[in-house]
Amino acid sequence: MKNILIISCLLSILLHTSCVDEISTEVPYELNYIVYGSITNQKQKVRIEVYKSSLLLVKPELGEPQESPDGGSFSGNGKGTSIPINDAIITLYSQDNENNETIITNDFNVKKGIYTSEHEIEGKTGKTYWIEVLLNDGTKLISKKETLKEVVAIEKTEFETNDFVKVSFKDPKDARNLYLLESSFFFRGQLVKKTFEVSNDVLFDGSSKASMGIDVYGKPVADPPLDKLKIRLSNVNFSTYQFFLNLKKQYEENTNNSDENGEEQNSGNPDQLFAAPSVNLYGNIKNKNTGKKALGNFSVLAGSNIEF
Repeated sequence: MKNILIISCLLSILLHTSCVDEISTEVPYELNYIVYGSITNQKQKVRIEVYKSSLLLVKPELGEPQESPDGGSFSGNGKGTSIPINDAIITLYSQDNENNETIITNDFNVKKGIYTSEHEIEGKTGKTYWIEVLLNDGTKLISKKETLKEVVAIEKTEFETNDFVKVSFKDPKDARNLYLLESSFFFRGQLVKKTFEVSNDVLFDGSSKASMGIDVYGKPVADPPLDKLKIRLSNVNFSTYQFFLNLKKQYEENTNNSDENGEEQNSGNPDQLFAAPSVNLYGNIKNKNTGKKALGNFSVLAGSNIEF
């Protein structure tokens, strides 16, 4: 009887192990694109960044990164990165209230994937704007048409504590407003840090005392130090609000994470959209050839600026 039980157990183990399939270590890799830029109501040059995704592979026998071919697959250790695209054709369009479309410009200078318009451009309230990015393989990336909203002016900025700046404004009544608050920190004339916050007006809809805050980590003794702070409060469309909300989440998840070399990871810029842990940072850019969304966003910003 004991022998029968032993044989039964052995058969059970053999049956279960024979049903286990080998798991492939190959992970499919799909090429994607990053488009990141904006137009504002202020007269300035339009800046648009264009990249393609890539994958750096580490071969155990070599111990050094190897770039994978586009659209291939990989096994082993992989790390996402992005490569500048320098041969795209970018066209900026506008549309008025009567649906008349106009090409604003297609004259851009490019350096390392960053396209800067030849001339300064001033967005107009009530007009709709979008871009088309044509790549040399025929791929066309198009941003969603977004209308430049009414500017919500910054009324006052003040230190509530030694390291917290309160930015006050009047939120328009009977309107859904979404805000992007951008801060640029300078020390001795040099930009040392940029941060941003996002907010909807659910808690202060129509309030004449609406506010958002900026953590400056102590002024003028800060880390890094600062002697000037530039602030822009923008009234934005939903897709732009959602994109920056997701970017904020990814930044917070990656802050204080270190890579294998002990270097701190920072995903607060478009070149780090493939950093892990990742949020799908899809904004308002669509690949017209495939119908899928590309990474990034082209923002139409109604901004109010202040410096102190």
